[in-house]
Amino acid sequence: MVTIAFCAQAAGDEELSAAQREAYREFRGRVAGLAQQCGIATDSQAITVAEQLIAVANGIAVQALFDPSSWPADRQLATLHSTIEPLLA
Repeated sequence: MVTIAFCAQAAGDEELSAAQREAYREFRGRVAGLAQQCGIATDSQAITVAEQLIAVANGIAVQALFDPSSWPADRQLATLHSTIEPLLA
């Protein structure tokens, strides 16, 4: 919830927007590095794979936040696993 509120606030504030952008780029870089370490992405694929993983995780989180009865923890994990499994094959 805090992340969503911060993003909404950052949309209209250049200083907060810059801070959010930098934090996101650092996070994306960490996820890209992990994707490479796990063998699910090459150097050239790592950023794209990281963006896809972050998008799925964020999408699940937002849906669960606003519709928790439809998105219990087991469904969240199942959706995340079904998205990641093809990458691990």
